[in-house]
Amino acid sequence: MDSELYRKFLEFEAKEHPVRMGQTRISWENLYERTRPQRSSKPSDILDSIYLEREMEDTVIMDKRVAAMLHDRIAGLEADLGKMRNQIKILKITIGVLLLVIVILSWALASNIATIYG
Repeated sequence: MDSELYRKFLEFEAKEHPVRMGQTRISWENLYERTRPQRSSKPSDILDSIYLEREMEDTVIMDKRVAAMLHDRIAGLEADLGKMRNQIKILKITIGVLLLVIVILSWALASNIATIYG
């Protein structure tokens, strides 16, 4: 997933649902429906668990929009992870080849020094 596309998606979501930031709490205001504060006996909200690092209850509430957002982000992160793994493989091969070249050049230099002074 392209980071620019994800940023535009987040800006669109932010326009639809303004964020209110308090000293210890971040909350999203839904213009279409008002939510009630949750008690500890009720399921926890997934966004509170992720962004505020709160403990999750046994049940977590997630609406379809949040689930789709998380699904898209996870898919994008998995694609990025695949690209990075390929880059790591290429870098490992490059390092191996460079080490082999260094060993061969060191051996050739040592052989030349031995024949000159030998």
